[in-house]
Amino acid sequence: MIAEMVAPENMNRAWRHLRYDKAPWSSRIDSDALRHNLPLHLLSLARELQTGHYHPIPVRQFMINKPDGGKRVLSVYYLRDKFAQRLAVQALEPLTESTFHANSYAYRPGRGVNDALACARERVNTGWSWTVDADIATFFDAVPHALLSRVLKRKVPDRQLRAIVHTWLALGPHTQGFLSRRRGLLQGAVISPLLCNLYLDPLDRAWAASNIPFVRYADDFLLFATKPRTRPMQRLNTPTKDCASSASHYTHARRAWPTRIWCISSVNHWSAASCAKTGDRLVAGKHPPACWPYRVVRAASLPVSG
Repeated sequence: MIAEMVAPENMNRAWRHLRYDKAPWSSRIDSDALRHNLPLHLLSLARELQTGHYHPIPVRQFMINKPDGGKRVLSVYYLRDKFAQRLAVQALEPLTESTFHANSYAYRPGRGVNDALACARERVNTGWSWTVDADIATFFDAVPHALLSRVLKRKVPDRQLRAIVHTWLALGPHTQGFLSRRRGLLQGAVISPLLCNLYLDPLDRAWAASNIPFVRYADDFLLFATKPRTRPMQRLNTPTKDCASSASHYTHARRAWPTRIWCISSVNHWSAASCAKTGDRLVAGKHPPACWPYRVVRAASLPVSG
């Protein structure tokens, strides 16, 4: 696959994606110097990738504020490594796209938020009106590298390319302590979105195997049922061995519990963000378990049109 990465057509397409990026090529080569010797630097990188001498440059990291008041570490790559990652993404996409579940919509060619919302509307309008709205807390910071490596080994046959991906993962892992295992996908890395989908695809398959309709957008997902006590919802209240192991495979299982359950009668224009602004009145007789911090609201309290 390294040959596919450095093929002239792939390199040309990757450069079209990044040609307006203002980041310096490396710590010693700024954008002006790059423009004067662009073919030389691109061919030099291609040779390093082919011969196994490629090593990424340590990233620059900045702390930014999140809307909820928390902090997020943003990693800024040099253009040289962004370009190398773009080459890898383009080489891997034809291989991975054929294996991803159809109900996964984030970071995929020709798919986006509008497509995910359209699928959610279709499910609600056809009777799947009970919806679990959930996400995986601190997902990008918590992805364990050991488990991700197993997924990569199954999905990416090229050992040399896997070794390059591991060098990118090693640039900035998040750890819990001195003896903790490496975790985390660097936010700001070109390849992180693809690794996110690779890592969560088995979770999609576990839901599908359990006959739970879902829509996933990165680490945010909606699960659907016709009634709060139907089989899918019962599986959520008492996870089966398969579902529990699938949840814990991606992060600590308790972090993946739902944050809200909605009952929606019909949807023409709806998003989880708009629903979150409504009241949190509990449905009588259907209180969720105390260990799950989700909310159950009546359909009448939701902003539904149509």
